[in-house]
Amino acid sequence: MDDIFFRQFYRSPSSTAILHLPEFETTQWRVVKTNNGGESRISIIYSESDIDQGNVNLIFLPRFERAMTAKETADIFVERIQKEDPSLRKVGAGENIDIAGGKAFSYQLAGKASKGTLRITYIIGIADGRCAMGIYADSTIDRIDEMSGVAFMILETIALGEKIPVLKNSGSGMKLKGVYEGPHEILWDGTYEQQWFIFDPRGYCHRSEPMSILELDVEARYQWNKEKVMKYRVRGKKMIITYPDGERFIYNFHKIDDRKVSIDGDLFIRIDGVLDNDSSLSGHYRYAATKANIEGNTNDIDSRYPDFCFSPEKEFRLLGDEQTAASGTYRILDNLLYLSFIDGRKEMHTIFPHLENEHTVSCTGFYIDGRYYEKENP
Repeated sequence: MDDIFFRQFYRSPSSTAILHLPEFETTQWRVVKTNNGGESRISIIYSESDIDQGNVNLIFLPRFERAMTAKETADIFVERIQKEDPSLRKVGAGENIDIAGGKAFSYQLAGKASKGTLRITYIIGIADGRCAMGIYADSTIDRIDEMSGVAFMILETIALGEKIPVLKNSGSGMKLKGVYEGPHEILWDGTYEQQWFIFDPRGYCHRSEPMSILELDVEARYQWNKEKVMKYRVRGKKMIITYPDGERFIYNFHKIDDRKVSIDGDLFIRIDGVLDNDSSLSGHYRYAATKANIEGNTNDIDSRYPDFCFSPEKEFRLLGDEQTAASGTYRILDNLLYLSFIDGRKEMHTIFPHLENEHTVSCTGFYIDGRYYEKENP
């Protein structure tokens, strides 16, 4: 299972750990994620005048064959960093840290930095059963309080192993799964509201647009924010939706077939799994400001988002406001659009086809990150 990193939320490969990063308000902080040799790492780096002043590293280890203690985990990282810098030595015997999401143990190390200044490194090992990770905050002595402060803010959000919340079967009756596109409503200000349901067969759902992996993976969304997920239960011809605060809504429900349901008389069509993996796209797609474009009622176009230009040869161009282009290659896998730019950047977007009717997949429009893109001169 791949890792998830979106909206300051991170879930490591194989779901061994979850955490939330703080929001950094200045460009002096940058966040870099890498995967190497089965390990995943997030580096949070603080710079002044383009010179790195300190960093906090989060390292997620593959699942162990036996249960690990927090101290054993911390010892692994102490050994690693001392190999990189033999001048670093432990200060004291280390100490246990109480956290809700597992068990933690920390060491302080001190050594020489450049120009003879004192280098301080805090090592924290966190473990729960066979799941383990490490944090180390590293800086010269004048910045270490700031680095360790960030490390301990993140530590409070971490959950490992059995401490990670998961969706349990809620007894939903009929099991529904996937992304369902419903009708749209024109609001009082002339804008539209597209109707969605995204279901998990364990009896959970939400109604947000499929704009990221945190919408497609209902369990990850629950781990990110429990308040963003509801429970559903189908009883006969009724669907009961229960919100986290206990409020309940009852809808008339009818299952038409494996990909279509009627909810309070509105047709919802399942649109995930319609696009084949490694599909080729063709054409120039522009973000449509209103869903009325689909019905040909208006030609309003919103230029806030770049145009997508796809070729059957798996190449793309993004055109901005001034028609400046960024380009590269694309791949579609499990309703995710992977863009590889020629400058080395990589992006991931969600992508779903608009269904022209309940039988026909339309190539004239796609939802990309939950926004509707209409084909120019289809």
